[in-house]
Amino acid sequence: DYVPFLARGHGVEDIIEIHSRVGHAESLRQQRRSDVLLLMQMDSPLEQGNVPGKFFEYLGARRPILVLGWAKGVPATIVRQRGAGAALTEPEAIAEQLRAWLTIKEREGRLPDLSEEVCAGFTHEEQAARLEGLLRDVLAKR
Repeated sequence: DYVPFLARGHGVEDIIEIHSRVGHAESLRQQRRSDVLLLMQMDSPLEQGNVPGKFFEYLGARRPILVLGWAKGVPATIVRQRGAGAALTEPEAIAEQLRAWLTIKEREGRLPDLSEEVCAGFTHEEQAARLEGLLRDVLAKR
């Protein structure tokens, strides 16, 4: 309920659309169809180890990710290391990145998919296998 109020206060109500909630499968489809996926976090050291589950879905969607928030946080670091988008905090840098992506979209019709390597090691199957290995090691030492 507060989004329309905030949008009016900033004079952007004409470009904001509010949709009802969707299920998980539809959320994944929407992510895959998106131009850029946005991950917003506080610009604070308190975000250092905060890695929301949504971030792994974003990697799996293989669409560019824009991380706003703590530049030294885990999501920002992964995005930079894997070339999965941009991690920015300064308004001018954010605007510049959005303009660059818009130029590519206007020229090519769509931003290219990220490589499959951006999510390597982070799939459910890979993480479950790592957990299984860890548990086997723990049990073996017992």
